[in-house]
Amino acid sequence: MNTQLKGDGLVHNLEAFGGDVESHYISAIKMPSMKVKADEVRRDSRPYMMPGFDEPLSEIGVTFVMDSPVDSTTSKVYRFLEMWRAFVRAGRGAMGNERAILRLGKKFRVNFRFPVTISLLRGNAKPIIHNAANLSNMYYGSLESLEAEVEGLSLEQKNARLQQILANGGVFTKSYPVSNDLEQCALFQVEGMWLSGFKISDLDYTKGNEISRIEATFFADSVTDLNQK
Repeated sequence: MNTQLKGDGLVHNLEAFGGDVESHYISAIKMPSMKVKADEVRRDSRPYMMPGFDEPLSEIGVTFVMDSPVDSTTSKVYRFLEMWRAFVRAGRGAMGNERAILRLGKKFRVNFRFPVTISLLRGNAKPIIHNAANLSNMYYGSLESLEAEVEGLSLEQKNARLQQILANGGVFTKSYPVSNDLEQCALFQVEGMWLSGFKISDLDYTKGNEISRIEATFFADSVTDLNQK
């Protein structure tokens, strides 16, 4: 059944995509090269290479881990890329039975290019470590009472109790009580990024211990180092 987007007038048969594609599904990124074309210029009898026109950014490669959620029969990473492809191809019609944007709106325009931020992280030289001894008595009693409570418990049970006490004190951690184990060291803004193509990695029955990946290719207008602005 076709759905009409309110306001734009786009007619499509795309399924709604809920939630986010978490960053941990990205396993590799190939950054583009920024080049200026070199032209040969002659001075007297000698040739020299001089800067000419700017070349477009080379392709950006992103490799995703193909998820297989137990509560769904489809990969949300694949659905996300499939939807982006539909916006890139808006107005061209579907290829086969794929979902597509069937009719453009009044302005005959579709936004298919988006800004993307790439953040690089490093280990923090001054991590903030929380433990039960540093928490206020507002969240727990004395350290002696804690020791008496966890006496006889297994290591897993002790860690679970410690995580509960830290959460009561407003410290939410998954594995270790460190709130800033990583810090941002670089931030890049990719302007006007759009999806060119994607494919599932080769399936080889002789390599059953390998996970499937989705290899996507993008193009963009420019890359800006936001930390240097």
